[in-house]
Amino acid sequence: LDEGEDAYALDLVASGPGNTQFDGVVTAGKGENGGVVSVGFTGDASATDLSAFAAIADRPLDGAASFQGTGSYTLENGYFDADGSLQTRDVEIGIDAVDGLLQGTTDAEVNVTRDADGITIRRAEVDGPGLEMTATGTLLDAGSSASFDITLPDLTRLRAEGLSGRAALRGTLEESAEAYLLNLAATGPARTQIDGDVTATKAEDGGVATVSFDGTAAGGDLSAFADLAGRALDGSF
Repeated sequence: LDEGEDAYALDLVASGPGNTQFDGVVTAGKGENGGVVSVGFTGDASATDLSAFAAIADRPLDGAASFQGTGSYTLENGYFDADGSLQTRDVEIGIDAVDGLLQGTTDAEVNVTRDADGITIRRAEVDGPGLEMTATGTLLDAGSSASFDITLPDLTRLRAEGLSGRAALRGTLEESAEAYLLNLAATGPARTQIDGDVTATKAEDGGVATVSFDGTAAGGDLSAFADLAGRALDGSF
């Protein structure tokens, strides 16, 4: 443990339940009165058996995960900064759709900050057999914007009866004082295609007042969705 003028720094190597391994530096920033005002971490952390933490999380957990990177958190205002890489292996959290997407090895990269202006996602990337995604954006009180590109290579991983094939969605989201504007292009099973703008106007209470769509949508074979809908379907639109 080292104490500097502005912070404490603890360099440690530790192990714990679930074959948890920790190797890094934990910092604690000092306030004017000598108390701790922020915490940070730089290093590596991993666990090969997440089920060891199921009782603490109060939900099913399984699989393995490892993290490499840096992070900081300010106690008073909740501001944070995180930059690192995460790898999961056969993670399960008790939600069928999520568990299916996370089977296998999934790699993620993230660089995100929350400060007085809002949340800035400089980089969010996911690469796995169930999910491929890239996203950037800013989340503000009344001026959020984002761009995203999401692919689900195998919809059977969502574990919904009758759902199969591949789906992809890319687009941008812009928020003004009056509305949200989502520009999107999507493709799905049975030659399903959507290309256009979705506008959601804001209500006085902060909710959504109206939703409209301006664009094109087409489906080549509705019978592909019969099991999902739970009824006979056929034809195209």
